[in-house]
Amino acid sequence: MRSSFKKDFFFDTRVSWSEKNLLNKKEFRNIKDFFSKKKIGNLVYVKKKIGIEANSQNFKIKIKNNHFLLKKWPINKDLGKINATLNLQKKLIELNSETPEIVKIDKKNFFKIDNRYWTLFKFINSNHFSGSLKEYKILTLAIGRLFKTLKKIRTSKKVKQIEYYKKSNLKIFKMIISKKSKWKKIFGISLSKKLNTHFDKIEKIYYENSNFKYSKNLIQLSHIDLHPHNILISSGKNITFLDIDSCLKVNPGFALSFCCLKICKQVITKNKIKNPYDQKKISKIFLKQVAKKFPDIKKLFPYFYFFSTSEVLRRILLIFDQNLKGINTWNKVLNIQINHLNEARILFK
Repeated sequence: MRSSFKKDFFFDTRVSWSEKNLLNKKEFRNIKDFFSKKKIGNLVYVKKKIGIEANSQNFKIKIKNNHFLLKKWPINKDLGKINATLNLQKKLIELNSETPEIVKIDKKNFFKIDNRYWTLFKFINSNHFSGSLKEYKILTLAIGRLFKTLKKIRTSKKVKQIEYYKKSNLKIFKMIISKKSKWKKIFGISLSKKLNTHFDKIEKIYYENSNFKYSKNLIQLSHIDLHPHNILISSGKNITFLDIDSCLKVNPGFALSFCCLKICKQVITKNKIKNPYDQKKISKIFLKQVAKKFPDIKKLFPYFYFFSTSEVLRRILLIFDQNLKGINTWNKVLNIQINHLNEARILFK
């Protein structure tokens, strides 16, 4: 029996750092001078993280004999949003959630060099979630704890609330359809063929979901991008959740269902589970384990197909919108997102 779940680049569990992607010489020198003046120590090297992130600005650095993670904040990210993210991370640490610990400099969570903001974190030497069943049971409990903790936290006005099925989404659909004759040029031969095959299904699910009634009042802070590469596991049991920027205000069903889809896929491909019935059982383990810490999932799980496909469609539309603006950075994940629509049907229908 062939499985509908195929390996993708999330299957690679190694956390890799490239010496070929160093900061430019001037930036390196300025950071080295900064750490020296602050008496933190001598900067030995900077290695950039290798991954699917188009503009990854996470660096592994060595100061004396110690390693740290250095984050370079986007140039268009205002200080208020940076503060909101770091204050949330600080709060999560205080509440014993599994997130990287901030290294303060001059009692601040960030510092400024050459008009750019940076943050230093303690380095965690570990790998991404592999998909093993042992790790899966530990991880799903940790996800429950995380969402229980996030529910308690009051959010700043700077924290974005996600909206689904906006009028602007329909405009994007219509614009992409109007450009159909140019799909090969926009997306390339392989992706345009995939779109031609699946576009009717994408559109059908969009219209069905846009008419679905769900509780828009059930809103809490939720990590909307928990996939295998945003999860670190060391010694087979110690969990660390990354990308706290992705904690946004939303019905937790969208975040948990997408997380369930991504990590169930990792488990299914890792363990070569081919029977759809057995694949569905993996999602039931997610429900059982998360519910031990976050019982709200029991009310949400029956609607995971709607929630997960809605989040997948939101991402597909973001990629469409970028292409309409001449940006094709995330086309490399479009094929994965389209496949998720079928995988969600197997897991949650």
